[in-house]
Amino acid sequence: FASHFHSEIRGSHFRRIIQSEDFNGEQTARTVQDIDSFLKFHLIQKSYRDRVSEIVGELIDNSLEHSLSDCLIDIDVTADYEKNDDPSSENLYCGVNIVVLNFSDILLGDGVAKKIQYTMQLDQVAKPINQRYLDVLDARKHHANYWDENYSENDFNIIASFQHKISCRLDRFSTGGTGLTQLIRG
Repeated sequence: FASHFHSEIRGSHFRRIIQSEDFNGEQTARTVQDIDSFLKFHLIQKSYRDRVSEIVGELIDNSLEHSLSDCLIDIDVTADYEKNDDPSSENLYCGVNIVVLNFSDILLGDGVAKKIQYTMQLDQVAKPINQRYLDVLDARKHHANYWDENYSENDFNIIASFQHKISCRLDRFSTGGTGLTQLIRG
């Protein structure tokens, strides 16, 4: 069971656990190539395979880098179906269900919360900060008025982490933060 849970490619199911201590660009590239081959076996068009592989690769990198824990990739391809149950249609479709899960206590918004605190400190000492992060600070000030038991600061941090080019890396103010927006656009 343990070996099958750790890594399995069978029928319509792909599963792999990447251990954080093994994390490097080669490991991600190898996994992305395996995902592409798996999807190719299911006759998924190259343009879709490329997009799915790119998104999953970005999520793997983000998960391992930011959570500092192992990462599970689980992909399931549904049976083919005809759109609108039209038997005259020559195009078959399928669903691709993707899970990228890390085994960490670090929540999605935790890194952005630290970055917001860091940005506030820089702002107080008049250090130059990218306008995107100043906009996040302004939004935080506004949203703080509405925090309650249904909408918390943690909720705000999660939403902020989905903003384009907002990264939780403390050393980056001009780049980064595109993985989640790529997923949304997917």
